[in-house]
Amino acid sequence: DELSGSRLTNNGTIEVEAAGAGATIGTPVTNKTGATVEASGTGFVMNNTLTNDGLLTLGKGTNMELNGFTSTEGSGATLGVNVGTAARTTSTITDSEPTTMKLNGTLKVTTDGTIKTGDKFKVINLQQTGSVVSGKFSKVSSSKGTYSASYTKTSVTLKVVKA
Repeated sequence: DELSGSRLTNNGTIEVEAAGAGATIGTPVTNKTGATVEASGTGFVMNNTLTNDGLLTLGKGTNMELNGFTSTEGSGATLGVNVGTAARTTSTITDSEPTTMKLNGTLKVTTDGTIKTGDKFKVINLQQTGSVVSGKFSKVSSSKGTYSASYTKTSVTLKVVKA
């Protein structure tokens, strides 16, 4: 399924269920302060710009693919990801075309299952030539375990500091 058309400004809740063939958002999206985008499933494609000033949550095993457009996490934004050692547990953000992901705000980690100190989870992994991750999250929060984030020009990896 695809959502396309004019710019979408979200002041409430959008649920993206990317099952089967997946779901594509082909319109620019602004997720306002206090608003929520909840994504589940493996085939979520963001085929236009995304500005998150609210809460963007990627559920268990959800991959959000950025398709050549800029994604921006604002200073008051929260990006929620799921991590775990079982197969298809960790949320990821990838790219299929060169893209830029601008980071700020909070990275909120939900832990699924048992983790150990030293476990690592790559939650942002841009691989296309020309793709860039810029900025850093101002805070990493979790209700289970303590995580640190390491940054490269194309990725963000979480490491369990204390399980």
